Amino acid sequence: METQTEAHSVASILGLHEREFDNPLMLIKQIEQGFPTSVVDRVKSAMMLADHQINELFVKGTTLDRRRKSGRLNSVESQKFERAARVLAAAEDVFQDQHTAREFLKRPHMFLDGQKPFDVAVGTDIGASMVEDILGRLKYGSAA
Repeated sequence: METQTEAHSVASILGLHEREFDNPLMLIKQIEQGFPTSVVDRVKSAMMLADHQINELFVKGTTLDRRRKSGRLNSVESQKFERAARVLAAAEDVFQDQHTAREFLKRPHMFLDGQKPFDVAVGTDIGASMVEDILGRLKYGSAA
């Protein structure tokens, strides 16, 4: 389980109220209800992603247009954005620099069969755990 500081970093990246991250059950409820579509622009900006990367990793353009009209993402899309923010916050904690964290997440990694950590993390919760494990090894001095 992430610490309160890490949870607040995730909330900050997503542009959500930090109190929603104080209790994991509140976060689950927020994901189930769907994050506001503003998280798309927050993650896009934080990771310096192009529109085509949002379309490939998170939600297709036509679907995103519909979501913006309703103001909410669905739960699957919200989970992807939560994972993205979680690994970005973890990388920023390890590298103590947003640029270096972003570069690590965008560069192919040998422990992920040459895949980019960010892409792996966004895809599934298992992928996010794998990336968090690599980051933990870096933070605490193990081989990564």
